[in-house]
Amino acid sequence: MGSGGSQLNQCEECGTARSDLVDGLCPVCIDANMATISPNATPNHGADQTIAPGASQSETHEDSKQVGDYDLIEEIARGGMGVVYKANHRNLNRVSAVKMILGGRFSSEEELQRFRIEAESAAKLDHPSIVPIFEIGESEGQAFFAMKYIDGGSLADKADGLVDDPRTSADIMLKVAEAVHHAHQRAVLHRDLKPANILLDQEGHPYVTDLGLAKSTSGGSDLTHTGAVLGTPSYMPPEQAAGQSVTTAADVYSLGAILYQLLVGRRPFEGDTSVNVVMQVIDGPPPLPHKVMPTVDQDLELICMKAMERDPKNRYSSAQQMADDLKAWLNGDSISVKPPSLGAVISNWFKRYQQLSYAMFAIFFGVLLCAPVALAFLSDDMADVYERFPDTEVPLLYSIRFPGWLSALSSILLILVIWPSIGFCNAAITRPKSASHALYSGWVWQPYCH
Repeated sequence: MGSGGSQLNQCEECGTARSDLVDGLCPVCIDANMATISPNATPNHGADQTIAPGASQSETHEDSKQVGDYDLIEEIARGGMGVVYKANHRNLNRVSAVKMILGGRFSSEEELQRFRIEAESAAKLDHPSIVPIFEIGESEGQAFFAMKYIDGGSLADKADGLVDDPRTSADIMLKVAEAVHHAHQRAVLHRDLKPANILLDQEGHPYVTDLGLAKSTSGGSDLTHTGAVLGTPSYMPPEQAAGQSVTTAADVYSLGAILYQLLVGRRPFEGDTSVNVVMQVIDGPPPLPHKVMPTVDQDLELICMKAMERDPKNRYSSAQQMADDLKAWLNGDSISVKPPSLGAVISNWFKRYQQLSYAMFAIFFGVLLCAPVALAFLSDDMADVYERFPDTEVPLLYSIRFPGWLSALSSILLILVIWPSIGFCNAAITRPKSASHALYSGWVWQPYCH
């Protein structure tokens, strides 16, 4: 390296003769190289990353900062399948968001098909709370689509600050639910609704985006692999976590999960890994919101938990019904969801604490059938005592002599009645899927047979 002006060396990149080279490069080339590195280029890892089989995790290696008629300004988002840039349309001088496949020209056919489905699904939706698509195209073998640029960040960035503002949370979710219903009416399932996929403008108006896992309910190509888990674990319903086929009820559940986070400041299910969270989703419901945040409004909790019912049949029949309840709450009107009955509360408690319920049934039936045995032995002993004092009046309970066979019969009943009764009672509450499973649960210690 030269010092002062005494020695000139040639820049390895641009060929300029200069005396202030660093590692063979001049300051101009160093600045140019640094400009191509986005500060947001770190991939998103962890339990909240979208699970999408076949999605490439490689980074794009685009040398050009132009895609079609768009000049790329900076990277603004990156997910499991795509990368989004803030860009400027040269002819219209309009700031837009341009999304491309993360793998660039090296993307698989499945990734390309998912990308096309996302673009086409978004393009046919026209709703004030869905990010509009401006253009779908291809530039030098790189597929892309341009959409409206939303400059207020995502709901994930604002979620913590909305815990103390339930009205704003309800208003946002009302608009999102109506947008999701609009998509459902046009045979589009989102399947990956989460706070990060809801953008906010400067006025706080929400926009649903990222239809990377969208699926048409009207038939056609289905990229879902049998048994594959698609979506974001913390917000997916049990049937989706189990790799089963899903309906519009899956998106309704995700709406409830997002509302849950806005109400209490944490996700319904949290864990160190995606697998851990998926297992929690499958195993059971999350804690009730008021157990996490005692100040949660009761009606908002009812709306949230109605959307998050484990059985899809028990959820809102449509996203619009959830929106109607949110609108009713905002207007001070009564909502359609009523507090659960005492029987439902008891049933849910037994489902949540199944092993404890077995212990309770065991104690109940044990006392019920062991009492005659204990009484038989006790009455015999006490009768012998009273025989020593003939002048003392013998209580009626101890004057009765129980036959010896009662003890043997009670022992048999302990085996033939108590054990299956425990299983049958628990089966009646937990409602196994089939009669054979119900009978099986009556004879086997069910908590260890799932």
